[in-house]
Amino acid sequence: AWGRPLAALLGALTVQRRWGLPAIGGKDSMSGSFEDMDVPPTLIAFAACAVDSRRVIGAAFPREGLTVCLVRPRPAGADSPPDSGPFGPLAPPDFDSLAAGWDWVSSLSEEGRLACAARVSLGGWAGKTVLMALGGGIGLRLTPDHPSRPFTADYGGLIIAAPMPPEELTGSAREAGAHIELIGETIAEPVLRWFDGELSLTEAEAAWSETFRSVWPMSDDPSGPGQQDQSEESQDSKGLEGAKWSNKSLKSQEETILHPDTAPNSARSSFAAPRVCIPVFPGTNGEDDARRAFHRHGAIPRETVFLDVRPEHLEDALKNLAARIRESQILFIAGGFSAGDEPDGAGKYIAAVLREPRIADAVHHLLSGDGLILGICNGFQALIKSGWLINGAPGIPGPDSPTLMPNRIGHHVARIVRTVSLSTIPSPWLGKIPPGSVHSLPVSHGEGRLAAGESRLEELFREGRAAFQYCDESGRPSMAGAHNPNGSAMAVEGLLSPCGRILGKMAHSERWRSGTLIDVPGMETEQPLIAGGVQCFR
Repeated sequence: AWGRPLAALLGALTVQRRWGLPAIGGKDSMSGSFEDMDVPPTLIAFAACAVDSRRVIGAAFPREGLTVCLVRPRPAGADSPPDSGPFGPLAPPDFDSLAAGWDWVSSLSEEGRLACAARVSLGGWAGKTVLMALGGGIGLRLTPDHPSRPFTADYGGLIIAAPMPPEELTGSAREAGAHIELIGETIAEPVLRWFDGELSLTEAEAAWSETFRSVWPMSDDPSGPGQQDQSEESQDSKGLEGAKWSNKSLKSQEETILHPDTAPNSARSSFAAPRVCIPVFPGTNGEDDARRAFHRHGAIPRETVFLDVRPEHLEDALKNLAARIRESQILFIAGGFSAGDEPDGAGKYIAAVLREPRIADAVHHLLSGDGLILGICNGFQALIKSGWLINGAPGIPGPDSPTLMPNRIGHHVARIVRTVSLSTIPSPWLGKIPPGSVHSLPVSHGEGRLAAGESRLEELFREGRAAFQYCDESGRPSMAGAHNPNGSAMAVEGLLSPCGRILGKMAHSERWRSGTLIDVPGMETEQPLIAGGVQCFR
């Protein structure tokens, strides 16, 4: 039962001794068996390294006309590969061959001659090339003499694509002592083609996504991938009639601090570097992303830990937070899982703090001085439940007011979505985002489905307070699970307050960083939401 974990440890020790690598200590607190209970034999290992992000490349095929090859280390002490077990070659690799291959790939990267690369794992080079093709929608034509053992997990092996003729690529590898085998060439057609057949990428994606569909569905769409277009059309026809409503800026009938027509895109007071208050509540986990984002755009972010372990701590925490808000020009409520998202809904703890008289007075002071408030994910939930976002003042929202409920899919979603800007309210947050702009953004939440009474939702659209909607590739608002994973009513992703100075949204605009998610279309540029908020004070 413990043969494989022991063998894995001995294999790791072999690599460490061969290359002089250190190890981080481990811990096993549940080993062995007790009566009729057995702990599954498991070994979990990880490794990390630092690299210049400017050298990072993606794994997806970026374009046609690239030569694709497998950098496969030679097995130790053999001229041909040995018999393989279910998880790859039974013999260890030749470490000199392995290092030569990696060094050669690294040199191609340094010279700018590497278009993409991916490691070989379970599924072998065949499974990995399919995913590389799906990632960029670029097809692949295999060579007749493609590598053997297509489904073997050649650990240590790499698949690379380079803008070089096969002869040049092979010659370069030979000079470096690297062992490579040609796989094929990328083509514009979205197909996987070999000498006697082909498979469309659509079919390949359907087969890949169906594997765990019954266990972990990607959306609540009951139709199969082949019926997705039809499903999207039928779902978009339900609940999106409001997309044709005009977003005229109408004055709210409720008493607010500022009316929409008096909320300019610039503040009356200028600051070279506006101060940003970022409260850190129990369960908050997005404060660091927010701090980096505001700092990148020239603001001075200041995290404020809300310590509430004891009653006397809570009193000090409220005083401290109120003081920090009064000293700031922007209040940012970060995402996370405040108070464990319990009981009965996320954001309630933060909402209670925002309604506390001292905090409410500080927020009033902030807004009356042209201050701004932004809440994302958990912060969006708190702004809604506190009344600030819906009514422009603290209080319990009415029965028909918007709220955030568990995702329609029934579980947590973590993925990239597209949103389209919609509102015409002159909000400083939208100063750099024209209506109709489409951006790709990450989401990660279990309760992100916006719901509201029909008349209230219509009113929000008429007032232009629906700031963003989930949309498809063309920017069309969508209720389909592929585009609107939480099932928000009218595909609403973000809302504005009546004054336009408070914005709440689900997608994490603050998580964008240069050099990350480079394989995802649309993630090349940042949504200028935070940039617009900071700019209004200059």
